[in-house]
Parts: sequence; C-alpha cells; structure tokens
Amino acid sequence: MNVAQRFSHIPSPAIRAMVERSQQLEKSGIRVAHLEIGRPDFDTPEVIKAATKAALDRGEVHYGPNAGLPELRKAVAHYMSERRDVTWESDQVLITNGAIEALYLSLMTVLEPDDEVLIPEPCWTAYLGIVRLMNAVPRLVPLQANNGFDLDLVALRQAITPRTKALLLNTPHNPTGVILERPSLEGIAELAQEHDLLIVCDEIYDQICFDGQTPPTIAALPGMQERVALVCGFSKTYSMTGWRIGYVALPHPLVRPALLAHANIMSSVNTFIQYGALAALTGGGPAAALMSAEYQKRRDEAVRLLQCMPDVFLTPGGGSFFLFPRFLKFRDDQQLAQRLLEEAHVATVPGSAFGPTGAGHLRLSVSCDLQSILEGLERMHQWLTARN
Repeated sequence: MNVAQRFSHIPSPAIRAMVERSQQLEKSGIRVAHLEIGRPDFDTPEVIKAATKAALDRGEVHYGPNAGLPELRKAVAHYMSERRDVTWESDQVLITNGAIEALYLSLMTVLEPDDEVLIPEPCWTAYLGIVRLMNAVPRLVPLQANNGFDLDLVALRQAITPRTKALLLNTPHNPTGVILERPSLEGIAELAQEHDLLIVCDEIYDQICFDGQTPPTIAALPGMQERVALVCGFSKTYSMTGWRIGYVALPHPLVRPALLAHANIMSSVNTFIQYGALAALTGGGPAAALMSAEYQKRRDEAVRLLQCMPDVFLTPGGGSFFLFPRFLKFRDDQQLAQRLLEEAHVATVPGSAFGPTGAGHLRLSVSCDLQSILEGLERMHQWLTARN
C-alpha cells in the first residue's frame, strides 16, 4: 500500500529516542539523571482520585454528552473567566481528550488544505505535526535568545501571506519557559485583527508560573475574545498526564464545527474521568499550588547551577517546567545531548528538535525530583569543565 504523503513531513519525536536510550543504559545498571521528560513526578491529588472512584462506584460508565458534562463545562467556564479576566459561557467550552485534541479541533475549524499557520519557534514539535496532518502549512517565526525569546512583531508581520489563517501561541512556553507579556500580546492582537487571523492559544502551563506571576492572556484584550481559541487542560497543573483530558473555549461561530469534528473523531471523553476533572477545578487548588511551589524551588536551583557553568547562556523563563540554556561551544546540540547521555549519563533533549532556532540549546525539565536535578546538573558541570 502507498502511505499518505503527509506522513513524510512528520518526524519522530526526538525525546522518544533519548528516553529509549536512557532505558537501555538503566537496564545495564547505569543511573541516569532524567532531565528530558516534561511530566510531573507527583501522584494525582487524592481529591481527584476519590471523586473518580466515587463516579465509578455509582455507575458513571456510560456515554456522556459529546461536548462534555454540563457541570464540568460550567466549572471550566467559571475557572477561565476568573483566571483570565474575560467572561466565557459554558456553551463555548468543549471537553476534549487532552489539550492536544483541543488544538486539533480549534485549527480544524478554519483550515483548508494549503492554508498556513504561523508558529513561533522553537516550539513543541507536535504543533508541526498537527498542522501537517490537516494538509496545511506551518510557517515558522524564529524566537531569538538575545531578546529573551520574545516574539518579533516585524518578523511575524513579514511571515503573513494571503494563505495565513491562524497563529498558534504557547504561553508559558515550551521549551523556553517564557511568558508573553502584554505589549507583545497587544502587537499580536493588532496583526490578528488586521489580517483576520484565528489565535489558538495553548495555555497548558497557566498555573505553573514563578515569582508570583500571572500570565496575561490575549483573549482579554479588546476585540480579541471572538478570535481566540483558548486551549488548556489538567495534565500539568494537577499531575494528570495519563488521564488525557483537556478543554477549549471557542468563539461562538466555531463551537458547532469543533463539536462536529470532536463527535466524529472521539464521540466524547471518558465519563468518570470528567468527574475527577470537576473535582480538580473545585477542590484541587491547594494541591496544585503546592506542586507549583515545588517546581519553583527546583527551577531556582537549576538556574543557579546553570549560571555557574562555563560558556552557558540562559534566559530563565517565568513558567512551565523548562529551561532552555545555550551551550556556546557546542553548535551541534544533537551531538551534545548524545554525549551527555553516553558519557555523563544525563538525559536532555536537543534544542534543534524544537526548530532550527533551537540549535546549540538543550531543553532541561525541572519536573523531576530535586535530587535528580542536582545530580544531573553537577554531572553536566563536571563534563563541561573537563572540556573547557
């Protein structure tokens, strides 16, 4: 059989190769410091698990509404309205199988084949796959370390063509951790209104922010709510990565087409898990705050250690699990990541896996325990010093 051409443009995730090689080393008895995986190391809070078990025990095991449980949609709308300073109605909310499905649904509502989506890069690699699977075209807009990975509005404007239909934003950002500030969002909003673009805003790290920051959202700017699809979920904030539940708030005209797509792809989200998600929003706040505070401690220690390393340039972001240091003497980040794994037994992700601007960088995650972070960065420091 002939495989569809679209798959020839979708590379395998670089992180998977690092994980698999790490596992091989560990099977041989080598202790690997895992700084590559953006996955919380905490258990899901008990209040969430208890609500899910209770839903199972009372028989919540049948099909639910396509759009999601009404009470969960209402809770999501309330949460988003409170946190983002913009009012969302529950009928604008769809419950999805993870935030990644929410991204698909949002873009699917406006994209035709060969349409273009602007994507600031470095970026989470799944963004490129999502766009290409729709037979659309990702247009990358570089983010530069020398200006704090802020979005260059001149470069963004120059990337817009008559085929441009959407812009995919991620803030707080993976892999850099940067939070887009209001002046940048205002410039993006102006371009979106001028060129009639949909903004798909991935805010999955919205509660993992440091130093008391609350990230601004582009949806709250004047005239923007009707052109923003705001995507979020439970995986990162509540350590529910394996539960696969997310949500999206959409402009009213896009709700029905997104729901049609969701109903024909997924039908609906697992019913009893939605009760766990409801408990997360109504009772999981204290546990989420404790986890976020722990990430801050880990991040601060990691920043301190990285800033002591020779020939390492770091722009610490304000949120997410990630740091994205640049190693000034190593342009080939693929080789650097491989050698750190094989020789120092520290697992990272090469920066170029997130786009060409990531060359010379590594993505490091602080979602693992503090001891692993300290051990891994000490090994990295020793390895770099020996080659200085």
